[in-house]
Amino acid sequence: MRKFALLFSGGGMPAFNHPRYLNDIKEIYKTLVGIYHFQKGDIFTFYANGEPDGYKRPMDLDDDGVDEFYYTGRYFITMAQFPQNFPITEEDLLFFFATNHGHLVDASERSCGLWAWPWREGKVAWIRDKECARVFRDFLKFKYLIVCLGQCYAGGFIDDFAGPNRVIMTACRHDEPSWACDTEGDYEEFLFHVTSALRGFTPQGVPVHADIDGDGHVSIRDAFLYSQAQDSRPETPQYYESPPGLGGRLTLNGLIR
Repeated sequence: MRKFALLFSGGGMPAFNHPRYLNDIKEIYKTLVGIYHFQKGDIFTFYANGEPDGYKRPMDLDDDGVDEFYYTGRYFITMAQFPQNFPITEEDLLFFFATNHGHLVDASERSCGLWAWPWREGKVAWIRDKECARVFRDFLKFKYLIVCLGQCYAGGFIDDFAGPNRVIMTACRHDEPSWACDTEGDYEEFLFHVTSALRGFTPQGVPVHADIDGDGHVSIRDAFLYSQAQDSRPETPQYYESPPGLGGRLTLNGLIR
């Protein structure tokens, strides 16, 4: 089984592209590479920028002194429509991680969106939940899908992403905002704790013990339960798994039992 990751932070526009969003991306990137041994070529990062579709920029995402490449935020939809860009198969694991701003469309219909970057100055581009889920349904193949969303109204994505062999966790419900950390640093609160749980220590190096069931592995469910318990902001983390129990058996290395 090969492991792939899509890391997304559209940022919205310069005035709203807070540093914590890049911090969230960098910390999960370092976790994937350093702890779970994802190949860098199998991690696709989409971050901010108002450049034309497909423009790649260099940035050192894991602080190793060597630049990686990332794509513009709104290129996410376009790039995912070309299978040759994602050599993923029905036997592989796919991890989707998103941070930055969310957009509430209609709370009664659990409809929301994820900010990308302006189509033009002063106008924010955003991806609707159904459109985002369609990319995974129609253009990407996988055996297991893990989704971790930190933006406001992120819970509205769950009904669109729901399906077999999937675990989804979000920072908040479909009708409430998510929050930045209060004391932990310049990160999103829920994502800070998720990433720390998965890695085993915080960005500051403080050990984290998130093996809730004591089986020697930090499953996706473990990471969620730890984050839910640690989250001190006025948000309500949400969780989905199918089939039942999958999240307790699934890690970023695949199934453990």
